Amino acid sequence: MKKHGHRIAVLVLLLYGIVLARLKIWKSIGTFGENPTRHREIVNLFSDGLVEIEWNPFHTLQLSCTTIPELMPVVLFNFLIFLPVGFLLPLCLHSKKCGPCLLWFLIISLILNLTSFALQHSILDLGDILLNVLGGLFGWALYTLLVKKMNQKQNERISTN
Repeated sequence: MKKHGHRIAVLVLLLYGIVLARLKIWKSIGTFGENPTRHREIVNLFSDGLVEIEWNPFHTLQLSCTTIPELMPVVLFNFLIFLPVGFLLPLCLHSKKCGPCLLWFLIISLILNLTSFALQHSILDLGDILLNVLGGLFGWALYTLLVKKMNQKQNERISTN
């Protein structure tokens, strides 16, 4: 039964990877709010032929999103899309340890953001990567709490029998 659960988790993670690629690489949601003129200004600011990588986390967001209602969807998007990865990855790795999962969250986020950067000639923002990793960590924390709770219930059933 555990082998089937592992296979299902791997399949679901792969399918979700396709969804992630669609969302992060071929964005249907604008990452710069509803202001395309402002987006062009920011791209021009960073793509003068020399600088297209934003190493200052969230600087691009500060330039593009001038109000909280513009900022929140972008922040939540980058955080929440990695929650399922954080939940599924420990199942696929057969590991509940944070270190290997954290490394994989970083690798997956880097691959997605670098691919988007290369294909769309967009801005590579360190803030997006940080939010992705934090979302993955939160999903991992939910997974470990759920596993701990399930183990406690199973131990209670065993001790009562």
